[in-house]
Amino acid sequence: MNNELPLAGVNVVDFGQYIAGPAVAMILADMGATVVHIDPPSGPLWQDPANATLNRNKLCLSLDLKQDQDREKALSLCREADIIIENFRPGKLQKLGIDFAALREHNKRLISLSIPGFASNDTLRREWKATESIIAATSGAFTDMGFNRVLMGLNPSFSPLSLGSAYATTMAASSLALALFSREKTGLGEHIEVPVAAA
Repeated sequence: MNNELPLAGVNVVDFGQYIAGPAVAMILADMGATVVHIDPPSGPLWQDPANATLNRNKLCLSLDLKQDQDREKALSLCREADIIIENFRPGKLQKLGIDFAALREHNKRLISLSIPGFASNDTLRREWKATESIIAATSGAFTDMGFNRVLMGLNPSFSPLSLGSAYATTMAASSLALALFSREKTGLGEHIEVPVAAA
C-alpha cells in the first residue's frame, strides 16, 4: 500500500502574508507538497499566533527582496518551483523582482497564483489597502449577509470573520489542483488570479 500524499514531489514557494496566501500553501503542504515560505526580514506582516498554524509543514525563510543577494536566493527557489503563491497588491511582487512571466519563459510548467484583495483589472480599487473589513464592505458582505435581512430592511450586520480570505483560500486551492491536473495533460503551467473581493 502506497501511503504517499497526493502532492509529494511538488515544490511550492509561498510569498503569502496575512491569511489567504499562507492558507493555500498550508493546504498544499498538508497534502505533501514541499513548501518554502518567505517572510521579509522583519517577520510576517501579520504578527499573530495564527501564523503557527498557517505556516505548519513549511520551511520558513526571511529574505529581503530589495537586496540583490536575497532576491537571487528567492529567484533560485522560484526557478525550481512547480507553484508560486503571492497575495500582494497587483504588480507588487514583480516590482520586487519576482516576475512570473519571465520565470515561465524558462519553466513552461510553472503555475503561479495571485490572491490580491481586488482584481488587477479593477482600476478603482486595486491599489487600496485590502483589509478583510474593506473587502467585505465594498463587496456588500455586511449589507447582504442574508437575503432575509434585505427584505426586512434590517441594518447592515458586521461580521468579524475573515470570510473573504476563507472563500478565496478554497477557490485558490481548488484552482491549483485543477491547474496541476491540466499540466499533467498539456505540460504547461499557467497564471491564476483569485481576488479576495471576487471570492
